[in-house]
Amino acid sequence: MTIPKPLAGLGVAVALVFTPVVGVFNGNAQALPVPAETHSATPGTTADSAQASSRAADYLAAQMPEGQLNGMTGTPDPGNTVDAALALLATGGHTDTVDKATEWLRGQARDYTKDGTDAGRLGKLAIYADAAGIDPTDFGGLNLIEGMQHAASPTENPFSSALLVLGLARTETEVPDRVVGDLLATRDPGGSGAFGFGAATPIDQDSTALAAQALSLLTENAEARAAAVDAAGFLAKDFEANGKWTTYSPANTAGLAIPVLAAGGHDSQSVVTWLLGQQQADGGFPASLDGSASDAFATAQALLGLAGSSVAAAPAKVEAASPTPNSASASPAATASASANAPGTAASDGSNTIVIGLVVLTVLAVGIVLFSRYRTK
Repeated sequence: MTIPKPLAGLGVAVALVFTPVVGVFNGNAQALPVPAETHSATPGTTADSAQASSRAADYLAAQMPEGQLNGMTGTPDPGNTVDAALALLATGGHTDTVDKATEWLRGQARDYTKDGTDAGRLGKLAIYADAAGIDPTDFGGLNLIEGMQHAASPTENPFSSALLVLGLARTETEVPDRVVGDLLATRDPGGSGAFGFGAATPIDQDSTALAAQALSLLTENAEARAAAVDAAGFLAKDFEANGKWTTYSPANTAGLAIPVLAAGGHDSQSVVTWLLGQQQADGGFPASLDGSASDAFATAQALLGLAGSSVAAAPAKVEAASPTPNSASASPAATASASANAPGTAASDGSNTIVIGLVVLTVLAVGIVLFSRYRTK
């Protein structure tokens, strides 16, 4: 059957008029904020991790309005600030906070690194410089590469040794055999594959995870790569034994270990799911197992792994992401209030009904006119 042109035009007009209206409703439904204390139906999914990362980043940025993160003494701490800024770089947002952190760190670089002599701290700043796209030969007046090359290796501190290796590797600087040897020497003498933290602590999960990240970058060193594989295997077995870690701050451990487990082909998703269960209503993570209060430092290290990044691979700074509909600074009550008054939500259904009614009447009127003209031809 051939449809008369005027009526066909009417059909097109109806379609064009109603399509954007339906689109608005769908958009509003999708944009309704999710309460801050809930996750998606399937914890541990990519979407759930992304939402949790965004909330954690919001919380973390709120703790450092001037770009500085406090340490245990309650005063701004350069090391903690690097961890926080690195995590924010990995999530791609809060660039103002990152920029403030960078400028503050430049001013603290000389004191923080003990006038360029502390190998681990030099390595940590070099990691950050590489991630942020900053020249490591001029960071606050310091040549970080030259400093790392000449600084004494921290022989009994695998965490600092790993930072030194990471700093050298990330800035594409040759890693001396002595530095690699010093790190490998801190492995558990019992053969577990773990790394310790001094003679009194032969097994330390955080050191193990960071050492594995560092050694994995030494692609031409067979012993280093084998040690990284063994470290990943230890972390996997250690988590599987209890379904969690019982370290001093399990959220920190999870953030460091997730990329190691994933790279080693182990089950990292179970750790992600566990970590999501630790997130607090304000978006942060606690420093203790099943704790009820968020801790900024624990959040910084947890966020890095949750965002799918690592100390070894945190990306260069990117453009700020769009504001999340569920900011960590907004309480559930405030969110509900904002939703109630937002266009297209339940509170404004009456106005939408009026609009639809007017559209229908207009379309019908046009249709009658067109149809009448068709009948008179």
